[in-house]
Amino acid sequence: MLDEIYYEVDEFNQLYLEKIAGFASNINWYPKRKIGCMSMGEIMTILIFYHYSHYKNFKQYYEQYVCKDLKRDFPI
Repeated sequence: MLDEIYYEVDEFNQLYLEKIAGFASNINWYPKRKIGCMSMGEIMTILIFYHYSHYKNFKQYYEQYVCKDLKRDFPI
Protein backbone atom coordinates (compact mmCIF):
# COMPACT_ATOMS: atom_id res chain seq x y z
CA MET A 1 0.00 0.00 0.00
CA LEU A 2 2.85 2.37 0.82
CA ASP A 3 4.36 1.92 -2.64
CA GLU A 4 1.03 2.65 -4.29
CA ILE A 5 0.58 5.86 -2.30
CA TYR A 6 4.12 6.97 -3.12
CA TYR A 7 3.56 6.28 -6.82
CA GLU A 8 0.39 8.41 -6.88
CA VAL A 9 2.06 11.22 -4.94
CA ASP A 10 5.06 11.15 -7.27
CA GLU A 11 2.77 11.37 -10.31
CA PHE A 12 0.99 14.34 -8.71
CA ASN A 13 4.30 16.05 -7.99
CA GLN A 14 5.50 15.61 -11.56
CA LEU A 15 2.32 17.22 -12.87
CA TYR A 16 1.81 20.06 -10.43
CA LEU A 17 5.05 20.83 -8.59
CA GLU A 18 6.40 22.83 -11.52
CA LYS A 19 3.25 24.98 -11.54
CA ILE A 20 3.46 25.46 -7.78
CA ALA A 21 7.16 26.42 -8.06
CA GLY A 22 6.25 28.96 -10.75
CA PHE A 23 3.67 30.52 -8.45
CA ALA A 24 6.15 30.55 -5.56
CA SER A 25 8.74 32.34 -7.69
CA ASN A 26 6.18 35.05 -8.47
CA ILE A 27 5.93 35.86 -4.76
CA ASN A 28 9.72 35.53 -4.19
CA TRP A 29 9.46 32.41 -2.04
CA TYR A 30 12.00 29.67 -2.53
CA PRO A 31 12.06 26.54 -0.37
CA LYS A 32 15.47 25.71 1.05
CA ARG A 33 16.29 22.04 0.64
CA LYS A 34 19.03 20.74 2.89
CA ILE A 35 21.21 17.77 2.11
CA GLY A 36 19.82 14.62 3.71
CA CYS A 37 16.23 15.82 3.83
CA MET A 38 13.31 13.86 2.48
CA SER A 39 11.75 14.76 -0.82
CA MET A 40 8.35 16.42 -1.06
CA GLY A 41 6.91 13.11 -2.28
CA GLU A 42 8.23 11.22 0.74
CA ILE A 43 6.83 13.80 3.15
CA MET A 44 3.43 13.77 1.45
CA THR A 45 3.40 9.95 1.47
CA ILE A 46 4.10 9.85 5.21
CA LEU A 47 1.31 12.35 5.86
CA ILE A 48 -1.20 10.45 3.73
CA PHE A 49 -0.21 7.11 5.26
CA TYR A 50 -0.73 8.66 8.72
CA HIS A 51 -4.42 9.06 7.96
CA TYR A 52 -4.68 5.30 7.32
CA SER A 53 -3.04 4.49 10.65
CA HIS A 54 -4.63 3.99 14.06
CA TYR A 55 -2.47 6.64 15.74
CA LYS A 56 -4.22 9.55 17.44
CA ASN A 57 -1.47 12.12 16.90
CA PHE A 58 1.28 12.60 14.37
CA LYS A 59 4.15 12.76 16.85
CA GLN A 60 3.51 9.25 18.16
CA TYR A 61 2.98 7.96 14.63
CA TYR A 62 6.27 9.42 13.44
CA GLU A 63 8.35 8.39 16.45
CA GLN A 64 6.87 4.91 16.95
CA TYR A 65 6.12 3.85 13.39
CA VAL A 66 7.98 5.89 10.78
CA CYS A 67 11.31 6.11 12.61
CA LYS A 68 11.28 2.41 13.48
CA ASP A 69 9.20 0.37 11.04
CA LEU A 70 9.46 2.56 7.93
CA LYS A 71 13.12 3.50 8.34
CA ARG A 72 14.14 1.25 5.43
CA ASP A 73 11.52 2.91 3.18
CA PHE A 74 12.44 6.47 4.18
CA PRO A 75 16.18 6.63 4.90
CA ILE A 76 17.35 9.99 6.14
